[in-house]
Amino acid sequence: MKGASSAALQELTKQYAAALESYVARPTEALRERAYQLGIEAVSNGLGVLNVAAAHQEALLAALAQARTPEESAHVTSLALEFMLESLVPFEMTHRGYKEAIQNLVSANEALRDSEAKNLAFLNAIPDAMFRIRRDGTYLDFKAGKNDRAVVQIDNIVGKNAAEVLPADLARQILDNTQRALESGTPQVFEYRLALNGDRHDYEIRLAVSGTDEVLGIMRDITERKRAEEEHAKLIREQAARAEAQAGQERISNILESITDGFVALDNEWRPTYINRQAERMLRIKRERLLNKTIWEAMPEMAGSTFDREFHRAVAEQVTVQFKEFYQPLGAWFEVHAYPSREGLSIYFRDITEQRHHERARLGLAMVAKQITAALEVQPALEIAVNGLVASFDVDLACIWLWDTEEQALMLRASAGLSPLTTDSRFERVPMGESYIGTIAARREPLWSNELQSEVWWADAEWTRQAGIVAFAGFPLLVSDHLLGVMGLFSRRAFDADDLTALSTLTENLSVAIEKARLLSRVRAALNLRAEFIHAAAHELRTPVTILRGYAELLHRFPDPRSAVFGRALRALESSAERVARLASDLVEADALERGTTILQTQQFDLAELAKQVVAMASAEHPDYRFDVAVASAVVVADRERIGQAIRHLLDNAVRYQPQTGEILVTVAVRHGEAVLTVKDQGPGVAPERQPHMFEPMYEPIPPGQIGYVGVVGLGLMISKRLIELHGGRIWLESKPGRGSAFHVALPLAPQSAEQSANRGDGE
Repeated sequence: MKGASSAALQELTKQYAAALESYVARPTEALRERAYQLGIEAVSNGLGVLNVAAAHQEALLAALAQARTPEESAHVTSLALEFMLESLVPFEMTHRGYKEAIQNLVSANEALRDSEAKNLAFLNAIPDAMFRIRRDGTYLDFKAGKNDRAVVQIDNIVGKNAAEVLPADLARQILDNTQRALESGTPQVFEYRLALNGDRHDYEIRLAVSGTDEVLGIMRDITERKRAEEEHAKLIREQAARAEAQAGQERISNILESITDGFVALDNEWRPTYINRQAERMLRIKRERLLNKTIWEAMPEMAGSTFDREFHRAVAEQVTVQFKEFYQPLGAWFEVHAYPSREGLSIYFRDITEQRHHERARLGLAMVAKQITAALEVQPALEIAVNGLVASFDVDLACIWLWDTEEQALMLRASAGLSPLTTDSRFERVPMGESYIGTIAARREPLWSNELQSEVWWADAEWTRQAGIVAFAGFPLLVSDHLLGVMGLFSRRAFDADDLTALSTLTENLSVAIEKARLLSRVRAALNLRAEFIHAAAHELRTPVTILRGYAELLHRFPDPRSAVFGRALRALESSAERVARLASDLVEADALERGTTILQTQQFDLAELAKQVVAMASAEHPDYRFDVAVASAVVVADRERIGQAIRHLLDNAVRYQPQTGEILVTVAVRHGEAVLTVKDQGPGVAPERQPHMFEPMYEPIPPGQIGYVGVVGLGLMISKRLIELHGGRIWLESKPGRGSAFHVALPLAPQSAEQSANRGDGE
C-alpha cells in the first residue's frame, strides 16, 4: 500500500535488487516479470527514481563481479540498461491523460458551435434584413431579410465598407445617419427607393446605437405600404380634381379597408373624417365616438404625448413623420406614419407590440448568449445570464442553482430581479427532488406554467401573488445528460411557445459554457501538472544517465580489441545513454518553453549554411540514410543554436519514418519575404485527421497495427514548433498517406535581405 514503513520499503528494495541481479545474470521471462512487478510495487510504496537507479547500480555491480569475460560484462550492462529505460512509461501515461482532456475540450467546443448555430436560426426567424456597421461604414454583421429584394449584390459583405457594396447615394445616407445616431444617441430612420430590374422597391432603414462606435440597422421592405400610400394620395388628388367625388371616396375606402394597417384621416380642425375597420380594432373604439369630435377630445390621453408632438410637427412643417411609440391606455406599441396635405393629415399605424417584444427578446438573448460563450469562468457566465434575462427578456426574477457533489444538493449561485427567493434560506440549498426546483433536476425535464396560482405543485403562492407573478419556467442545465444545475425564471407576463424555445436554446448555451469553463480549468490544471512532471522527470533522469556514462568511460579504459562483441556492446551502451541524455535535454527544453523562461540569443546568419551543417551531422550519425540538400542563401536574425535544434528535431523525425531505400530532402528558399526551410521524407505519410495533432507531445501519427507504426512521437516536434513560433515564424505539415511528409518552417528575413527580396520579387 502507498506509504509503507521505512523498514518494509528497505526490505522490498532489497528484494527488487536481488530479483534484478538474478535476471541480468540469467535472463528468463519469468525472472524479468518478477523483477518488473517488484519494481512497480516498490515505486507504488514510495520508492523514488533515484532509489530505483541505486538498486539498478547495486544489481549491476553484483552481476559484473560474477562475470568471467568482457563479453559477459557488456551483456550484463546492456540488460540492466534496457530494464532501467522502462521507467519512462509513466511519462507516456501522464500525457495520454492530457490528450484525453484536450479531446474532451474539442467535444465541448463542437457542442458550443451547435448551440451557436441554433442562436443564428432564431435570428434568421426575424423577417427583416439586419446588420451592424461601424462609424466608418465597415459591416460587422449582415443578415438578409427573408422576403426582401437584395439591395446588396454580393454574397458576403462582412468586413467590407458600405461605399464598396452599396449604391453611392444609399451608402452616403447610411453613413450620414450612422454619424447622427452615434452623436445624438437617438435612433435615425430614413427611406430609400431602389430600381431593380425595371421594378421599384421601397425600404425603411432604422439605425440605433448598439455599441461603442457602431450601430444596429434594420431594413424593412415597405414597397406594399408605400404603393398603398401613393395610391391613396393619388386617389385623393383625383377626388379633388374630379366631379365624381363620391366614386373616388368609395374607391379609397375599399383600398383602406383592405390594407392591414389602421388608417385615420383628419381634417384641418383635427376631426376624423375617415376611420377604417383595422383602426377601430386596434384602438378599441367605435367610429361613432370619433366622428364629430377632435382627436384630442376623443382620446384625451394622447395630449402632450409623442403622438401629439409629431402630428403637430407634420402639419406645421408639412413633412412626413414616422415613429414608434408606446400608448399607455392600450398597453401597446404602435408604428406610425403621418402624411400632411392641404385637406389635413393622413395617419397609418400598425400594432407592433408582439413584434417588438420578440425582436427585443431575441436580440437580447442573442447578445446574452454571445457574452456567455465568451466567458472563460463559471461565475461570470452565470451573472451574465441572470442579469441579461432580467434586462432583455422582461423576466422579473432569474435564478441559477448548480449541483454541488459535496453538498449533494442544488446551491443558489446567481440571481437577479426580485428578491423573495434570494432571501429565503430554503432556496439557498435545494436537495434533489425537493420542491419544483429539485423536481426539475431529478426529472431532467423543463417545468413551466402560465397559471401558477392554480398549479398543485406551486408552493410559493403568497409572495408570487403579492408580486403579480403569473408564470414560471424552469430548465435543467445538462451536458450529455450530465446534470449541471437548474435555471428558474419568474415573470409577470405569460411565456409563449417562442419564448420557451428561445429560453431552451439559451439554457443549452449556458450549459455548454459552464462545462467549457470547467474543462478549461481542468486543462489548466493538467498543463500545470504536466509542466511540473517534465521538470521533475528531467532532473530525476540525470543521475542514472551519469551512472551509465561512467560505466561507458570505465569500459573504454580497459578495451579488449580481440572482441568484436565487446565493441558493439560498448557502442550500444553509449548510444542508449546518449538517447536518455537527449530525452532529459528535451524535457528541460519543453519545461522552459512551457514556463516561458527560454531566452533567445539572436544573431544574423545564413539559414542555408546552418541547414547544411545540421544535415552533415545527421548524415554522419545515420550513415545508412541518404540526405539531399538544395539550398539558397536566406539571411535571418535568430538564435542560431535554437534554430539548429529545431532543424535537428525535424531530421530526427524524418529518419524515424524514412525507409532506407529513399532519401530525405532538405531545401531552403526565399518566398514572399520569408526564409522557408523544408524537410521532406518518403515515409508512410499522415492521415488528414491526425495532422492537426502532430505537434502535440506523445502523439501517435500512425495508429497501432498500421504500416509504418513506430510508436508515439516524442517532444521534438512540439519543441520545434514552440522555438519557431518564439522567433515569430511558422511551422506546418503537408502530408498524404503513402506519399511521405513535408515539414515547412518560415522565418522572417533579416531587414536588408527582406528589402532585397522585395526588389527581386522572390516568390511572387
